Amino acid sequence: MKNKLKGYRVMAGFTQKEMAEAIGISLKSFLDKENGKKEFSLEEAKAITKLINDKIEVNFNDIFLD
Repeated sequence: MKNKLKGYRVMAGFTQKEMAEAIGISLKSFLDKENGKKEFSLEEAKAITKLINDKIEVNFNDIFLD
């Protein structure tokens, strides 16, 4: 799954560590997933979308789909 998470995460003001803690995964796991080495689960992707959307208007497709 190609994603644009880093840009939206930064725009919303979240660090990688904050995002990892908020969705309940390790920082290492988050880094691997944000860098495309592994995929986010659907539940993780939905949680991330909600967190970011609370700060800036964005939807799941904007972040996780081309």
